[in-house]
Amino acid sequence: MNNAIALKQAGVPYVLLDVEWIESMKVGSSDWLHLLVIAHEVGHHLLGHTNGPARQPAEQREVELAADRFAGYVLGTYGLASAQVEAVLRDFPDDKDPNSTHPKKVQRIKAVCSGVESSKNDEGNQLLENLTKDVKLNLTSVPYLVSMARSKFDRFLVTHDKRELDQAVSFYQQAIRFSSDSMLAYELGAMFLADGYGDRYAQAIEYAYSLTKDIAYVLELANYYSSSRNPTAASIMHKYQHRLMQPELVGSLDDQSALAFAKYHLARLEAVPNEEAIWLPPLKQTLEAILTRATSLPRTDTRARLIAETQNTLGLLALRVNDFQRAKQHFLSASEYFEQPIVPTDFHELLYSNRTLNYLTSLTNLTLVSIRLTSWDEGLTYVNKLDNAYASYQTTTAKTGQLAFNYSQIAYFKGRVYQGLKNYAQAIKHYNEAIQSSPDAYLYFYRGTCQLSLGSEVEAYADFNKACSMDGHTACDRVKILCR
Repeated sequence: MNNAIALKQAGVPYVLLDVEWIESMKVGSSDWLHLLVIAHEVGHHLLGHTNGPARQPAEQREVELAADRFAGYVLGTYGLASAQVEAVLRDFPDDKDPNSTHPKKVQRIKAVCSGVESSKNDEGNQLLENLTKDVKLNLTSVPYLVSMARSKFDRFLVTHDKRELDQAVSFYQQAIRFSSDSMLAYELGAMFLADGYGDRYAQAIEYAYSLTKDIAYVLELANYYSSSRNPTAASIMHKYQHRLMQPELVGSLDDQSALAFAKYHLARLEAVPNEEAIWLPPLKQTLEAILTRATSLPRTDTRARLIAETQNTLGLLALRVNDFQRAKQHFLSASEYFEQPIVPTDFHELLYSNRTLNYLTSLTNLTLVSIRLTSWDEGLTYVNKLDNAYASYQTTTAKTGQLAFNYSQIAYFKGRVYQGLKNYAQAIKHYNEAIQSSPDAYLYFYRGTCQLSLGSEVEAYADFNKACSMDGHTACDRVKILCR
């Protein structure tokens, strides 16, 4: 019939579609035009246009534009941008008859764009568009898309072939357009994380939360933020941190969620140390309770990982109150688990680099504690292990964006350790490496102290002056005391 029609027969609403006619106007391989036509006709029914007698042409043209705006809203919900509308309707017929019941194409494009724009005011639609904007629209059934997505991911777990993972991501992106099942968004997030895209993982978790308002998703993201300091995760956590601001909430959480809760707040307290008196006691009590329960149960790998992560977090808490000896014991307990050889089929390692990331964290913390305790030989041992583990991690994964630090921190640690060992020339070499990638005031200050120890007063003055100009009164005051 070279058309699409919304009509009622015996009170039953129908949409009649000439699929070949739609295909003849389709631009590219995406199904946006199919969706627009279907949405337009469904819009006629939902807006009440199929009730009552026929309308005069001028009135009918207004009705058609209203259905176009409705269709635009639907397309916007599924991720189309208003800038794409003209391309989608490129080959759509233009009715120039002034007595026609249909408007001119330019008016229709404007109406569809208006609908698309109005859909963008909904936060859930914005989140969905962020997750699906780089994949073509495919009007395939959701069960098929989900089945293919999970099948491709299972293949990836067996073969480690990134092409299988990319295809899984594409199928998931298509599926979440037509399903409000938060688990699909969560699984898509896992795909992004497995591929090293921390920003998109965080966006997927936020979308899952927008569908359910389930605090478990906020805790999932809090756990990721605390270990990665990912800026996108940080921004999203800022929006939802009010959900986690009651210390008593932790009593209602399972062990893994309670651990995520504690890790998040320890990370947050770095910026608001004045809240430590409120938060540190309940966090310590929570972590010790997790450890007690976990050690009393049969030792599976999942349970061992929970114990190790809890030990790591207790070590961070001990660092917070300057109890360096206790922190060291916790970090040593954690590292004993994380330094174990990784099984090639370890799901958690493949998906999250779980053990590797935690091992790097443990070594980082052990190095830091050694510096605080002035145990320079131990510090050298740990920082060399950290350097080797970091180098290995870089060569075996693309997920370095999931780390909360970069090589400049390792170089800084090396500088501090060699400075403690009075090997000032070697310390300066590592401070140079750190400054090259991250020129912070404290690096110039410590390099200046090494220059002073070597009698290089001109070089020391230049570094102190640089630190003072960058860091204001703190560095300046330390320089005055040192040079007095």
